[in-house]
This record gives sequence, structure tokens and C-alpha cells, in this order.
Amino acid sequence: MLHALRRAVLAAARARALAALRAKIGSSYRSRSGSARQGTGRKPGVVRRSCAEDEPAGARPNSNTSRWVTNDDYRSRWNLEKMAGTARFALAIDARGKVTGCTITRSTGHAPLGAATCDLVTKRARFEAARDGTGKPVAGNYSGVITWQIPK
Repeated sequence: MLHALRRAVLAAARARALAALRAKIGSSYRSRSGSARQGTGRKPGVVRRSCAEDEPAGARPNSNTSRWVTNDDYRSRWNLEKMAGTARFALAIDARGKVTGCTITRSTGHAPLGAATCDLVTKRARFEAARDGTGKPVAGNYSGVITWQIPK
């Protein structure tokens, strides 16, 4: 008897919590059986606007990213020292789409390759500025990867 009472109390608590959640978020949910149920509490025929329309858009490259660093940028001294590796970087982009800062977030293990990555990307990269939810240009950031290989 005690177990049956406990199960009933827990089931009632779950039902109240689910009802409160449905009322709070005002969106559709799925029952355990998998059938869709509508829990918006809105009038039939009213369509809820997608949140994606209000979300900000990140900075996007305007230029071909494969041209930011080329084989011609690999120095002969680096070849003699067998320098190679993958550099991960993060860029700060202003509201005009210009690179204002570069940070190496994961090094190749060779300081000259990291420095060259930031120097070249800062000079060559062009961006469409990030936009806020209203479409206004704002500062943003961009992350990327450059793999330095010994030219053949």
C-alpha cells in the first residue's frame, strides 16, 4: 500500500512539473508514447515566430580562406629546420569586418609558424561583419586552422 501511495504522489508531482514547464516555455512537447501534443495555450492558427530570426550572425570571411596562407609563404629556413604543424587561431573582427587581433589558440610547436599565421591572416583576411539580432553590424570573432607543410 505504501508503494502504491508513493507512486501516485510521484506521478502527480511529475504531472504538475510537466504542466508548469509547458506553461512556462509555451512550445510543443512529446509524450512518452512519442505522439506530438501542442501545449502553447495559443489560439488555433497563430504561428509562433522562429527564434532564429532574432539570433546574431557571426563574422564570415569575404575572401577565399585558402589564399590567406600559401606555399609561397613557407620560408626556406623553415624547410631546413623541418618546421611543420597545425596552428589554430582566433581573430577579433570589428564592426567594419576588419581583423583587429589574432591569438594562436593551439600552437604548431614552432613560434615562427604561429607568428607568421597571425601576421598573414591579419593582413589578408577580409570579413563580413557579425550582426546582432536586428541586423546591425557589431564586433565579432572567427576561429580557424592553418596547416603548415614542408613544400615538395
